[in-house]
Amino acid sequence: MKIVKPIKADIVWHTWLQSEWFRIEQDNHEISHLIPLVLNPNFGDENENKIRLETLRLRRGLIIDKMPDGTNWFEVEIEEKDINNLFIIPSPDWFMDTNGTFKLSALGENLKPGRGSRIHGMENIDHFQEVQRKVKYLSEHSEIESQELPIIIATQNSGPYTIIDGTHRVGAWLQTNKAFHWKMYLAVNSAFDNYVFNADGNQVHNTITELQKNPTISVILVTIIDFVAFLPTYRKSYEEPHTETITTYFLSGASSLVALFALAEYSVATSLYVSSLVITNAVVVVILVIRRKSVKQSTGII
Repeated sequence: MKIVKPIKADIVWHTWLQSEWFRIEQDNHEISHLIPLVLNPNFGDENENKIRLETLRLRRGLIIDKMPDGTNWFEVEIEEKDINNLFIIPSPDWFMDTNGTFKLSALGENLKPGRGSRIHGMENIDHFQEVQRKVKYLSEHSEIESQELPIIIATQNSGPYTIIDGTHRVGAWLQTNKAFHWKMYLAVNSAFDNYVFNADGNQVHNTITELQKNPTISVILVTIIDFVAFLPTYRKSYEEPHTETITTYFLSGASSLVALFALAEYSVATSLYVSSLVITNAVVVVILVIRRKSVKQSTGII
């Protein structure tokens, strides 16, 4: 890895905010008045820097707030030898797509449709589809490679490195063979050894080792976590049925059903999670259909 230059954390938060801006707006946050702070940042203005960080926390506070103090930031360039030293943020939804290793290099053989995560319990993200979307987007917007740099962390300059933002982008770069001129932001701090989002940290390493011993248990845990994350969607679909789009859940469930039938072999480890996606999306569709009829009859809303 080649260190290009040291940088201020404020620059990293601004870049990260740029990549998250669309989704923060989707979360119905009133932030349109902050657009000038994103388009024309003044990093010498501490108040601006604070506002950008607090806005980013609306979506990524869980990751940011656990970062240790005294972190050093650098702009770096990835080299070919670094690829096997890059890990994905160790969240349960990436477990199967990396064959339980969380290694970036494992995505090539293991990334499959019908898996993913839900953001804030509302948004279903299929990692396979998102990477393919990024491949297309990056081919049409090559400037993004230099404007929205992924973020990695490490306990030392030599790694191992964990990607905490930009995993889909990096996965797309890997597929398009643009791997060896990537630029990223690197955060270095020995305290990352106890950081919950560090794939090479003590806490995560022990957990991954246990899960690798029994992939069926890991799939069950992922399924339970995903179901719990979906509960707010059930509640919102029941209480406000006209605010949800039926086709979104229908298509998501249908794509998961296709993925289920496409499996080469069936077992708890291979089919439980995909089956749960079919069921959870189908339940939302049923709730929306029934509740829309009920709300229409009682309030006249169409």
